[in-house]
Parts: sequence; C-alpha cells; structure tokens
Amino acid sequence: MGALAVLGIAAGGIAACGGDDPVESDDGTTTSPPIEPTDETSDEAPTDDAPTDDGADAPTSEDEAAPTDEPEAPPEDGDGGEDGAPTDPEECDAPPGSDCDYAPDEPLELTLPIREIADADALDANRTDTVGDNSAVIALVDAAGAGELGEYEVALQTDTEPYSIDIRYSSINPEIEEWEWMETGHDIGVLLLATIGNIDMVLYTHPDGESGGATTRETATWDLGADPLELGADRGGLLEMIENLSATP
Repeated sequence: MGALAVLGIAAGGIAACGGDDPVESDDGTTTSPPIEPTDETSDEAPTDDAPTDDGADAPTSEDEAAPTDEPEAPPEDGDGGEDGAPTDPEECDAPPGSDCDYAPDEPLELTLPIREIADADALDANRTDTVGDNSAVIALVDAAGAGELGEYEVALQTDTEPYSIDIRYSSINPEIEEWEWMETGHDIGVLLLATIGNIDMVLYTHPDGESGGATTRETATWDLGADPLELGADRGGLLEMIENLSATP
C-alpha cells in the first residue's frame, strides 16, 4: 500500500504541471505562463484511506473481515497423550510413581511364573524381622526363586534408611526373556517384603550393572491391596500371595 501511495503522489505532481496554453510573443518566441502553486489535492490521487482499484486491501470474505482470537480446537483423537493413555492421575489405574505407559492387552505368559520357583515352606521357616540377619536373608532370597533367573550375589543396605536388598545378577537364564526377568524379579521382591520385617525396597540389577528394577513396599502394598507383611504373615498367606502374583504378571 505504501508503494501505491508514493506512485499516487507522483501522478498528482505531473497533473499539476499542466498550466495554461503557451503564449507567442512579438519577436516570435513562445513562452509558457508561470505555474501558480496550488494546495488542492488532485481528485485522481488515491489516498491511504481509499481502496485501490485492484482491491488488494479490501476484505474478500466475512472470515477475513472479522478476525477472531479464539484458539483452534484440539484434534478429536482421544482424551489422552500421544499414545492415547489417560493423562489425568484420577483416570490412571497404576501404582504410585507409574505413568500409565504400560497396559498390555492380554495377560503375559511367563516361562517361570513365581508359583513354579518359590518355596512357601522355606519362606515361612526363614522369615526375619531385620535385614541385618544375613543367613536368614540369603535363605529367603533363594527360597523366593532368585536363583532360577540366573547367577547373582546379594548386597544389603543396613546402615541407613531406606533399608534394602539388591540382588545383583552376573548372568541371566537364557531360557527367559528380558521382560520376564523384570516381571519375576518384581514378584520375588514382593515375597521378600512379606518375610523381612524392616526392608523398604528390593532391587534387582542386570548384569550390565546399569539397568534393572525395584519393588518398594509402597508399590507392593498398592498391588496387593495391603502390606505384604500382613498378607504373608503365615504359610497360608504366602501360598495365596504366590498364586495371586502368578495369575497377574
């Protein structure tokens, strides 16, 4: 629009140079009368307020003439995030700290479900109130079935809270998948939380020394609906817990 306005002013200047007709003098020369300045603006000079002939600035539709500040509507592809999972914590059926990312369509079939590797009798016989009872803890880790998943050593955290057990694997049973090692490791952790009175967490560390998982008392309580110590207070409770863990991998 600025370029058009400049061109219009130039056109108005040319129109103002018209003057009267030339006058012929007595000696035969022709001169033009002086041009008198004028303050009037040419009727043909477009202004910034007038629309141009090409309609460049004129609105072409009602939408262009009436802009709106309303935000665009979100895509109608679900109520959740990118993967469709619910993002509202109240809609997320998961233990504390979970982000609802994992929700299998069908129950997982484990090669080594916890009912096939855990010994309820040995768990009940070796239960202890403290993680500092080394011999009892070692027996419990074995009774929970940790050796069926691979070779390991046990590290105990007994000095400061949270008290914990770390089952550090040096090799993994080649018959099981990586995800199964994690699932069964979680179940082993639940059984240890049910038979060792003062531990807060059971960790299981991969042979690479970096990856692995952890089962906390809070998570186990959420999974079971009650503290594992209460549900596994006797042999019958341990047997029922083992069956329930095997049914819901």
